[in-house]
Amino acid sequence: MAVLRGLLALLCVVSSAESQSFKAQSSQGVTLTPCRLRGVDGEARCGSYEVYEDRRARKGRRIALKIAVLPALGSKPLPEALFILAGGPGQPATENADFIARTFAKVRQERDIVMVDQRGTDESAVKRGKEQDRALLPAAPATGGVALNEDMQVRLYGETAVVTGRIVTKFKVGDQEIPGFTTRFTDTWLKRQGRWRVVARHYSRVPVERKAVKLDANIYDAYVGEYELAPGLALGVFKEGEGLFGQAAGQPKFELHPESEIIFFLKELPELFLFIRNDKGQVAQMLTIRDGRVTAAKKIK
Repeated sequence: MAVLRGLLALLCVVSSAESQSFKAQSSQGVTLTPCRLRGVDGEARCGSYEVYEDRRARKGRRIALKIAVLPALGSKPLPEALFILAGGPGQPATENADFIARTFAKVRQERDIVMVDQRGTDESAVKRGKEQDRALLPAAPATGGVALNEDMQVRLYGETAVVTGRIVTKFKVGDQEIPGFTTRFTDTWLKRQGRWRVVARHYSRVPVERKAVKLDANIYDAYVGEYELAPGLALGVFKEGEGLFGQAAGQPKFELHPESEIIFFLKELPELFLFIRNDKGQVAQMLTIRDGRVTAAKKIK
């Protein structure tokens, strides 16, 4: 919303009856220049608005969000513009200019239409090399984790391609291989100016059937304690009756169901909990695995 408010202030369009045309405005480096949009008759105005990639830090790399303006067609346009921010993953508003112009044809008689590409879409995406991508990845707290693409199929429909498949995650702790989670994906690609680009993505979790085994409750004694999930945030693990439970401060407790002697799962969420011993045989940390992400929590009590 902060970006939108900034754009509203920077790009509010004022068309005068004298010129009957859009006057490009510039503020804080935002400049709109004449351009042509595919499928739209007449001249538009295009530019970009820079934002920080890290919005909270407000420093470092910047992303240029693409902006396109369709000037009002009437002789007495209203001062307030209509802003369009496209929805859906990977969908840039400016690439839908022809559809937007047709859909809001009546609105355009009285108002300018401003299309803003959200961050991560088309020309507003961050351009990184492989080394930059690797630098953004956190160090893995556990080795042996892999994610594999399986059952991939590509269907071509002219300049459109649909790619489907599964992402299967597996983890290895010691000599034991632990099945993670399976996700089905569908990617839609379009060929534009000789290049293939992803315009939409969809992911859905494939339910994994996990079965609890019966363990001697005395095994849980070594797991009881507190594990630091983050500075100032700990998860308490405790026994209750014949079961093992977890609870963070101010949160409801949840039961950890044993899949093996060291692997536990939740029935409510697709999350695993692994208790890891050190070289002395003592339980030293707990690994949580969710959505393919492994988080290490040190045992502090």
